[in-house]
Amino acid sequence: MKLFLVTGATGVTGAPTVRLLLANGHKVRALVRREDERSAALKELGAEVVTGDLLNIESVRRAMDGVDRAYFCYPLTQGAVEATAIFAQAASEQHVEQIVYMSQRQSRPYARSPATMSHWLSEQILDRFGIPTAHLRVNFFAEWMLYAAAQIRAGRYL
Repeated sequence: MKLFLVTGATGVTGAPTVRLLLANGHKVRALVRREDERSAALKELGAEVVTGDLLNIESVRRAMDGVDRAYFCYPLTQGAVEATAIFAQAASEQHVEQIVYMSQRQSRPYARSPATMSHWLSEQILDRFGIPTAHLRVNFFAEWMLYAAAQIRAGRYL
């Protein structure tokens, strides 16, 4: 049985990933920034919950110990490129078989947005470590419509 590490495990994409992996009989280690009701819910489902900081290599090494495959999702904030380098190094040391990286649709080498450029650079880092990596360049999450639901109902969002 494979052990999967899921970062951002209490988030919008991480939590469903944990649930899906557990439902399919996999072992899951959920990396969270802090223990709270969301991490407790993952623990109740059967995930191993560990706290850590993606910008601290020792923290990531501890979370990565014994992991076969990993899902990497970093929040839209500063530090994405550094966190990716740390994550890739720890995954390489553990001989992780595969990584799934939550990137973004606009990821490209000539991006004007610092966040978009960070995603593109992160993809390059992961590719250069030689671990098979799937880059998810999500176009649109249906849940985003909920943010504009009131405007849509009022006919103001076209």
